[in-house]
Parts: sequence; structure tokens; C-alpha cells
Amino acid sequence: MTLKRLDTPYGRVYVRESEDGPKFYPSVTTILSKLPSEYLNNLEKEIGAEKLKEISEAAAGRGTVMHRFAENYLICIKNGKEKDKCMLYTQKKTSQEMASQFDQKRIEKGRDLFYNLYYEHFEIIHQVIETEKFLFSDAYGYAGTTDLVYENILGSTVVGDFKSANQICGDEKLKKYLYQVAAYMLAYEERTGDAVDIGEVIVSHPMGVQTVTLSREESAVYKKAFIELANKYHEEWNIEPILQYYRSIAS
Repeated sequence: MTLKRLDTPYGRVYVRESEDGPKFYPSVTTILSKLPSEYLNNLEKEIGAEKLKEISEAAAGRGTVMHRFAENYLICIKNGKEKDKCMLYTQKKTSQEMASQFDQKRIEKGRDLFYNLYYEHFEIIHQVIETEKFLFSDAYGYAGTTDLVYENILGSTVVGDFKSANQICGDEKLKKYLYQVAAYMLAYEERTGDAVDIGEVIVSHPMGVQTVTLSREESAVYKKAFIELANKYHEEWNIEPILQYYRSIAS
């Protein structure tokens, strides 16, 4: 079953074609965007909406670069190549890919955040199972893309998600990230039938790496809370504009 990501004026969705027509799934991040954010509200009051938008766009670019470096490296590792060769390959390939989208300063910032992941986190990866994996849940009606599924050096199956930041993240942001990774754990287990041992959020910032984890037992609380959020989202979701948008770009 092919799943396609689609950014619409009404939020990000994932589309799965079937004989009965397209089926749409709101993204995990779109569902979580409905959560109120005291931090962002206070920041907007302090610096203004325009400046906040500028900061958000810069952060998104930096994060895109970091994610591409990580993705290229992990794909290389998954294919059985040596670490040193994968690093050389990643540096060259990613810099070339990003050159048409971002200036050199932005590429260097994203690259440095990737280096944090490489030196402070990737050593615990024993085997890469999936990278940039599209996931969906028919049971709860959502979809998303997890950055990494791997087996760690202790033999545990881990669903991980990378984040970039300017500083250590506070509790509000981390809680939202944990909802996100719990949703990915839930969808991965539904799709594969395999239990996930650990959910992991890895935040790379200029001072290093901040990692927060969910055990299988702890994830149950976050999974339940996300399911409630997804159900509430579907109660209010008007899919018609998304369907019309999809038809307009497909025709």
C-alpha cells in the first residue's frame, strides 16, 4: 500500500489510493498542532508574529538540513557500508543536495547538528531497521513519518525521532514530542505486529544532544492521550476542502 505525503492549505495529510478512491489521514504533527502552546503564545507577545515566523522558518531550514544528513548517513549504514565511508558519502552527497535550497551558513548549522547526533547518539545503534518510514493507523485514523527505527546495542527495538533546537527544550515542547513518538510507536506496532521497546526523541542543539525516552510501559500513557487527541480531531475534521484540493492538483 503506497502512502503519499501531501501538504495542503488545510494542513498536512497522507493519502492512500484504493479502489474506492483516495483515503486521507491527518498527520501526527497536524493533530498535535491543535494543542495550545503557552511558550509560543508568550514568545509571540514578546517578539511579535513576524519575528516569530522568521525564527520558525530559519529553524525549519536548519532542521531540514540536519535530517537530510542523518537520513543519508543511516541509509548508508543500513546498506552495510563502513562508518567512515558513510560519513564521507554523507558529507558530499548532502552538501550537494542542499546547495540549491539553502545558503552555506544554513548548511553548516544543520551539518553541525548532525555531527552531534553522530558523535553523541549513533554509537548505540546496532542495526538500522527503517529510515524515514511512512506509517499509518487505520484503527485511529492518522499517519506520519518516523525518522528512524533501529535495534540498539542491548537488543531493544527503538522508534526514534530527531529534532533540532537552539537550546535545551523545556517540558512543554518535550511532552509534545513524546506524544508524537508514541503515535509512531502505535502505528508501527499496528503495521508490523512487532512490539516496540522504546520510544525516543533526540534533540540536537548547539551545546550537544538532549534525549528523552519512553519505555513500553510509559508509552501506554502517551499512546492513550494521543488516541484521545486523534478522536477529537476527527470529530471536528472537515475533509471536503482537502478532497477538493487533492482533485485539483491530480487533474
